Amino acid sequence: MISIIQSEMSTPYKVVNLKTFDPNKISFGSVRTGQIAGFKMQNIYYTDGGMKVRPMFKTPYMVSLFGLDRFEGGKPSISLSFKGHEESEKLTELLNAMNALDSRVKQNALDNSVQLFKKTLSEELIDDKHAKIIKYSYDKITGQLITKYAPCMKLKFQMDKQNQIKTDLYDAKGECITQVEETLTPKGLTMKALIMPSVCWASGGKFGLGMTLKQVKLNALPEPVGCLLSDDDDDDNDDNDDSEISSI
Repeated sequence: MISIIQSEMSTPYKVVNLKTFDPNKISFGSVRTGQIAGFKMQNIYYTDGGMKVRPMFKTPYMVSLFGLDRFEGGKPSISLSFKGHEESEKLTELLNAMNALDSRVKQNALDNSVQLFKKTLSEELIDDKHAKIIKYSYDKITGQLITKYAPCMKLKFQMDKQNQIKTDLYDAKGECITQVEETLTPKGLTMKALIMPSVCWASGGKFGLGMTLKQVKLNALPEPVGCLLSDDDDDDNDDNDDSEISSI
């Protein structure tokens, strides 16, 4: 895979090695106003070998918790689980990198709170407004971390001007799959991805870093069961057929 891709904004994209990722090499562009009222955004950059690039990251194989979700007609997204990260060096590297990105985004919002929120905010308020990349489960009453659930991250798909998914999807053999939404809707699929930070955003009293799927490769698709009925079936055997179907 080519590790450097020329972007539309002249700053190239580059795949950053998670083993050598240094969050101190992250920098942010100037605050810009979006087309939606009150929407602010900043580009995010990474300095690698003296060259400023737009960073991308490769994930190891991860499980899709709920399948592709297009909530209330909005942009489709998918949540990938870090389950098993305690025993996986690659998952731990990705988790650490995303947590480090969250920390840099939070510090940037703290440093630029006047431009982003029109007033100086405390670290406590900034933390409350932060929509983090990594999602942890907390008890709704006590606020304590629920450790039995693995953290996850929610990723958005690339979209074209017709609001169609343009994220590239491949099967386990590396062959392109064109029916992206239909293929990724089932939950529990295992996949690896090429992900990229899009922009730091601030809107509606919240802020965060958008994470976008550039490419997805599936480990394997479940085998289709197919039709279990035929014209030769005898009505007298219905009871036996029911027992067979229930065991599939």
